[in-house]
Amino acid sequence: MARPNRCTCGRMPHTRARSQADGSVVTLVACPNLECEAIGPAVEDEARNDAAAVALWNRDGGRKAA
Repeated sequence: MARPNRCTCGRMPHTRARSQADGSVVTLVACPNLECEAIGPAVEDEARNDAAAVALWNRDGGRKAA
């Protein structure tokens, strides 16, 4: 599996996953910097999909949370 690229703030992002009520799992990559709070696009799938979430982060980068 590929590693996520560094955030624009310089920190290494981490992968998060959460279960939905319908049984699906949402996986995303997020920056741990509390001042940055960049979040990558979410991937909704039947199981945790770290590879797809990291690929989206590396391609599109994170977006600042509003």
